[in-house]
Amino acid sequence: CTTWQQVCTALHSCEKGCYVQVIVPGFQMGISFAAYQGELTGCIQMRKCEGSKAWTGDLQPCAPRVVSALETFCKLYNYTGGSELEFIEDIYGRWWCIDWNPRFPSWIYGGTFAGVNLPGMLLQHALCGIGKVPIDRYRSLCASGVGRFTRTVGQ
Repeated sequence: CTTWQQVCTALHSCEKGCYVQVIVPGFQMGISFAAYQGELTGCIQMRKCEGSKAWTGDLQPCAPRVVSALETFCKLYNYTGGSELEFIEDIYGRWWCIDWNPRFPSWIYGGTFAGVNLPGMLLQHALCGIGKVPIDRYRSLCASGVGRFTRTVGQ
Protein backbone atom coordinates (compact mmCIF):
# COMPACT_ATOMS: atom_id res chain seq x y z
CA CYS A 1 0.00 0.00 0.00
CA THR A 2 1.23 3.47 -0.82
CA THR A 3 -1.71 5.60 0.41
CA TRP A 4 -3.75 5.69 3.62
CA GLN A 5 -6.89 4.89 1.61
CA GLN A 6 -5.27 1.70 0.30
CA VAL A 7 -4.33 0.72 3.86
CA CYS A 8 -7.91 1.28 5.06
CA THR A 9 -9.32 -0.72 2.15
CA ALA A 10 -6.91 -3.59 2.83
CA LEU A 11 -7.74 -3.61 6.55
CA HIS A 12 -11.48 -3.68 5.90
CA SER A 13 -11.11 -6.59 3.45
CA CYS A 14 -9.56 -8.83 6.13
CA GLU A 15 -12.19 -11.15 7.52
CA LYS A 16 -10.22 -12.44 10.50
CA GLY A 17 -7.96 -9.46 11.13
CA CYS A 18 -4.52 -8.63 9.87
CA TYR A 19 -1.14 -7.52 11.04
CA VAL A 20 0.28 -4.13 10.10
CA GLN A 21 3.93 -3.33 10.65
CA VAL A 22 6.03 -0.24 10.08
CA ILE A 23 9.07 -0.50 7.82
CA VAL A 24 12.18 -0.76 9.99
CA PRO A 25 15.49 -0.21 8.20
CA GLY A 26 18.31 -2.37 9.50
CA PHE A 27 19.93 -5.77 9.36
CA GLN A 28 17.83 -8.88 8.87
CA MET A 29 18.66 -11.79 11.17
CA GLY A 30 17.23 -15.09 12.26
CA ILE A 31 17.51 -17.29 15.30
CA SER A 32 17.08 -20.97 14.62
CA PHE A 33 16.60 -23.44 17.42
CA ALA A 34 15.71 -27.05 18.07
CA ALA A 35 13.96 -28.56 21.07
CA TYR A 36 12.70 -31.96 22.10
CA GLN A 37 9.85 -32.45 24.58
CA GLY A 38 10.33 -28.99 26.06
CA GLU A 39 14.12 -29.13 26.37
CA LEU A 40 16.19 -26.78 24.21
CA THR A 41 18.68 -28.79 22.18
CA GLY A 42 20.55 -25.89 20.61
CA CYS A 43 20.22 -22.49 18.98
CA ILE A 44 22.21 -20.24 16.66
CA GLN A 45 21.86 -16.68 15.39
CA MET A 46 22.36 -15.83 11.72
CA ARG A 47 22.76 -12.37 10.19
CA LYS A 48 21.75 -12.25 6.52
CA CYS A 49 24.46 -10.74 4.36
CA GLU A 50 22.83 -10.61 0.93
CA GLY A 51 19.48 -8.82 0.75
CA SER A 52 16.34 -10.37 2.19
CA LYS A 53 17.07 -14.01 1.34
CA ALA A 54 19.74 -15.98 3.18
CA TRP A 55 22.12 -16.64 0.31
CA THR A 56 25.03 -15.72 2.56
CA GLY A 57 24.89 -15.59 6.33
CA ASP A 58 27.12 -15.09 9.32
CA LEU A 59 26.47 -17.44 12.22
CA GLN A 60 27.14 -16.40 15.78
CA PRO A 61 26.18 -17.67 19.23
CA CYS A 62 22.92 -16.51 20.76
CA ALA A 63 23.20 -14.10 23.68
CA PRO A 64 22.58 -15.69 27.10
CA ARG A 65 19.28 -13.77 27.49
CA VAL A 66 18.07 -15.21 24.15
CA VAL A 67 19.04 -18.76 25.20
CA SER A 68 17.23 -18.27 28.52
CA ALA A 69 14.09 -16.98 26.78
CA LEU A 70 14.13 -19.93 24.35
CA GLU A 71 14.55 -22.40 27.22
CA THR A 72 11.56 -20.83 28.99
CA PHE A 73 9.43 -20.91 25.83
CA CYS A 74 10.32 -24.55 25.02
CA LYS A 75 9.61 -25.71 28.54
CA LEU A 76 6.36 -23.73 28.88
CA TYR A 77 4.93 -25.10 25.62
CA ASN A 78 6.66 -28.51 25.69
CA TYR A 79 7.99 -27.59 22.26
CA THR A 80 9.37 -30.26 19.94
CA GLY A 81 10.90 -29.51 16.56
CA GLY A 82 12.88 -26.89 14.75
CA SER A 83 11.98 -23.23 14.50
CA GLU A 84 13.13 -19.82 13.35
CA LEU A 85 12.49 -16.34 14.70
CA GLU A 86 13.17 -13.54 12.22
CA PHE A 87 14.17 -10.05 13.33
CA ILE A 88 15.29 -6.69 12.03
CA GLU A 89 18.03 -5.04 14.10
CA ASP A 90 17.72 -1.26 13.76
CA ILE A 91 20.58 1.24 13.91
CA TYR A 92 20.09 1.57 17.69
CA GLY A 93 20.53 -2.18 18.28
CA ARG A 94 16.82 -2.79 19.00
CA TRP A 95 15.30 -5.99 17.65
CA TRP A 96 11.96 -5.98 15.86
CA CYS A 97 10.36 -9.41 15.44
CA ILE A 98 8.94 -9.82 11.95
CA ASP A 99 8.15 -13.54 11.71
CA TRP A 100 8.09 -16.86 13.50
CA ASN A 101 8.32 -20.09 11.53
CA PRO A 102 7.66 -23.32 13.48
CA ARG A 103 10.10 -25.18 11.22
CA PHE A 104 13.76 -25.05 10.36
CA PRO A 105 14.66 -22.19 8.00
CA SER A 106 15.80 -22.77 4.43
CA TRP A 107 19.33 -21.68 5.35
CA ILE A 108 19.72 -24.50 7.92
CA TYR A 109 21.51 -26.64 5.31
CA GLY A 110 24.15 -23.94 4.92
CA GLY A 111 24.44 -23.71 8.69
CA THR A 112 25.56 -27.33 8.85
CA PHE A 113 28.52 -26.49 6.60
CA ALA A 114 29.38 -23.60 8.92
CA GLY A 115 29.56 -26.06 11.82
CA VAL A 116 26.10 -26.11 13.42
CA ASN A 117 23.84 -29.03 12.52
CA LEU A 118 20.64 -28.35 14.47
CA PRO A 119 18.56 -30.99 12.61
CA GLY A 120 21.21 -33.61 13.45
CA MET A 121 21.28 -32.48 17.08
CA LEU A 122 17.50 -32.72 17.28
CA LEU A 123 17.47 -36.18 15.73
CA GLN A 124 20.10 -37.47 18.11
CA HIS A 125 18.28 -35.87 21.06
CA ALA A 126 15.03 -37.61 20.03
CA LEU A 127 16.63 -41.00 19.33
CA CYS A 128 18.80 -41.10 22.45
CA GLY A 129 16.12 -39.79 24.79
CA ILE A 130 16.25 -36.98 27.28
CA GLY A 131 19.09 -37.38 29.74
CA LYS A 132 21.11 -39.67 27.45
CA VAL A 133 22.26 -37.17 24.85
CA PRO A 134 25.16 -34.90 25.83
CA ILE A 135 23.16 -31.67 25.57
CA ASP A 136 25.93 -29.59 27.12
CA ARG A 137 28.26 -30.65 24.30
CA TYR A 138 25.72 -29.48 21.71
CA ARG A 139 25.13 -26.22 23.52
CA SER A 140 28.87 -25.56 23.62
CA LEU A 141 29.06 -26.29 19.88
CA CYS A 142 26.30 -23.76 19.23
CA ALA A 143 27.97 -21.27 21.57
CA SER A 144 31.24 -21.52 19.68
CA GLY A 145 29.72 -21.96 16.22
CA VAL A 146 30.85 -18.86 14.40
CA GLY A 147 31.04 -19.23 10.67
CA ARG A 148 29.79 -18.09 7.32
CA PHE A 149 27.94 -19.96 4.64
CA THR A 150 26.99 -19.14 1.05
CA ARG A 151 24.25 -20.94 -0.88
CA THR A 152 24.85 -21.51 -4.58
CA VAL A 153 22.62 -22.76 -7.35
CA GLY A 154 23.88 -24.69 -10.36
CA GLN A 155 21.95 -24.94 -13.58
